[in-house]
Amino acid sequence: MRHNHEEEGQCDICDGGYDAFIEHNEELIKSDYKCAVIGVGDGTFPPFTYTVGLTDMGWPELIVAGINPQIGTLLINRIVAHYLEIGVVPADGVELSGDTLDFTYPTRLKQRNDAVNTHMFQAVYRQERVEGPAPTALQIIFPDEDGRFPSDPGVDEKTVRVQLLQSDEARTLN
Repeated sequence: MRHNHEEEGQCDICDGGYDAFIEHNEELIKSDYKCAVIGVGDGTFPPFTYTVGLTDMGWPELIVAGINPQIGTLLINRIVAHYLEIGVVPADGVELSGDTLDFTYPTRLKQRNDAVNTHMFQAVYRQERVEGPAPTALQIIFPDEDGRFPSDPGVDEKTVRVQLLQSDEARTLN
């Protein structure tokens, strides 16, 4: 759900405080969406977007870094819808074509359990609150303009940098 923060009184979720935010997320998780999507980034640091609630289905949570949270939300929603439709759990190393997702670029999924504790605070907090299992995570990786993924030779270094999460000690996505 997108909402405006320019004037007070325009957002029931924000006006209701953190409890309203949590309640809204729970409604999304219990709906056909199966998760809430949290976008983080206001231009002061690299943005990232992640899911909360997929753990309830035995799935890893998803995270994408380096793209606007609105686009990240769109991409995550399409990936979740795709996997719900085919009835398969998202897995490490899977590549999804742009055609499959109706998205400009193909994507790859990469196991990133380290991102759970460094970036996915709402997912961790929710699982603690509902006394569920600890979440795991897959990062959605996208290629450069020439179709090269971060692990490919000759990839544009900017494509690698924008997708790095703070937990990337080796500064690589290989």
